[in-house]
Order: sequence, then C-alpha cells, then structure tokens
Amino acid sequence: MIAQPTWSSGSVVLKDRQVLTGEIQFHSDVLLMKAEDQVIVYPAHRVSSFRFYDAMANINRYYLSLRHPGFAFPVLHFYEVVTWGAVCVVRRSNYPLLNNNGDEKEYTYFSWQENEMTSLRKFRSDIYPTLLQQYPLLLKEFVATQNLNPNRMGDAIRIIKYYNQQFHARISIVAL
Repeated sequence: MIAQPTWSSGSVVLKDRQVLTGEIQFHSDVLLMKAEDQVIVYPAHRVSSFRFYDAMANINRYYLSLRHPGFAFPVLHFYEVVTWGAVCVVRRSNYPLLNNNGDEKEYTYFSWQENEMTSLRKFRSDIYPTLLQQYPLLLKEFVATQNLNPNRMGDAIRIIKYYNQQFHARISIVAL
C-alpha cells in the first residue's frame, strides 16, 4: 500500500548547521518542512540529520544523511539510526514509497563506523572479526551464553549493542 503523507513535529539540522523546527515529513531522500503557508523541500545533500516522533509506532526516529557505500560518486541518502555507539547501525527502506511494517526484510542494514558504511550482510566476515580484536573473550562469551548467531541480522545487531556497551564502559573507566 502506498504510504499516506503524515506530518510530524520534528527538527532538522542542515549541512550549514542551521537548526529548524516544525512540521516535517520525508519521502525517500527528500525532506519536506511546513513554513507558514508554504512547504520547503530539502534534498538529502542539504540535510545533516533530522528527528521526529512517529506517533503510529510510538517511537522517536532519528535520520542521518550519509553517503551511499555502493557508489563511486557522492550520493547522499537518508538512513535511520537503529543503534548509536562506537559502531552505529543504520537502515534504509527497500521500499521507500510503501508503508513498512518493521519487518527486517523491508530494510537494508549497515554498520557505520568512522564514516564508513558496511552492509550488515557482511557482519560475520567483515565487522565481527574487527570487534573481536578489541574484546575477544567478552564477545565470544556473550555470543555463546545468549546463543547468538552472527549470521542472523537481529543477532548481529545485539552483538553490536553489547560491543558498544563494553566500549562505553571502558571509556567511562578510563575517564576516571
């Protein structure tokens, strides 16, 4: 079913660091903002990030404008942040004009670390070994005790969240 446009209260940070608040909606890689009696169009290359409250899903959503990893030239797209940390997980809808019901197959997931995106389909071969270098015993124990499979998308996200918790805890201890 084609997604019906809904306006949500939100905020936008433009590439020039200007912050705007108001009613927004977005479609694929275009953000619309109501301003008095007009609608202003912001393409992804002019936006740094935006956030809004999704009343239907009862969740705050946060999006970043990031360079697509598969293109040689800089094409920016909006990616929803799934989890924050030393390694972020972001996702992009495979069907941006349709209503998504949250099924992970409707999205393409990526890790985003140090301004580099990697498909989570490559988690086991490309991302997990790097994480294991920093916390080999903790991560292996967590994966074993939680019966996680690094080849499954949901488990990969849980492993990244756990890694981020360990990373944050270590930074906090070092700061003391």
